[in-house]
Amino acid sequence: REIGEALGVATILEGSVRRAGDQVAVTVKLIDTRNDRSLWSNRYDRTMSNALTLQGELAQEIANALHATLSPEEKARVETKPTDNADAYVLYLRARQYENEPDTLLQDYRSAEQLYRDAIRLDPKFALAHAGLATTRAAIFHYYEPTDAWKTQAFAEAREALRLQPNLGEGHLALGVCFYWTEREYDRALQEFALALEVLPNDSWVRSLSAAIMRRQGKWQEALEAYERVAALDPRNPNI
Repeated sequence: REIGEALGVATILEGSVRRAGDQVAVTVKLIDTRNDRSLWSNRYDRTMSNALTLQGELAQEIANALHATLSPEEKARVETKPTDNADAYVLYLRARQYENEPDTLLQDYRSAEQLYRDAIRLDPKFALAHAGLATTRAAIFHYYEPTDAWKTQAFAEAREALRLQPNLGEGHLALGVCFYWTEREYDRALQEFALALEVLPNDSWVRSLSAAIMRRQGKWQEALEAYERVAALDPRNPNI
């Protein structure tokens, strides 16, 4: 109940993942925070490669438990495997961990950059990894090393992600970040963020970047209102 009140949510998905070799055990439980009652629970035993389809199954079962309906587009999106290579996906998740560290240390970005590159070596068509590599390189340009090489490489990876998967929300996010952080082309960045939000409506990073651009444009009231909406979506995020 305390977590539900802190996050402003009525339901929480709680779970655990255990891995032993190539076997993965995932246990999940959907909880009504208002009365601490379990609405639904399940356990899945899979191999690593088969576990990559689990997101779609979980989304559908959770939607059923909440008496919600996924649109055909949402259903297709969650059922799409990001990659057929489980090892590449593990590298991608490790890279995200480094990229999203709150201190934005150069070493963290360098670690993320290398892990994304390793994931892409295992699966060159892994669009999410290309998008992550783009945002990481744009961040290195923005915070530490504003060189043409980082800018060129960031744009190349963002465009490759969208070539591989044209409707990828993370791809539009990456391209928007490139326009924002390396070119300061705010309107083009906002256009890409708007496309990203069509696919990722609750992504707090996309919304906070949009708010930051409004602030840079001097649109103070719009920026304030945008940040307040993001804070409601992601109340535990200290950056917001």
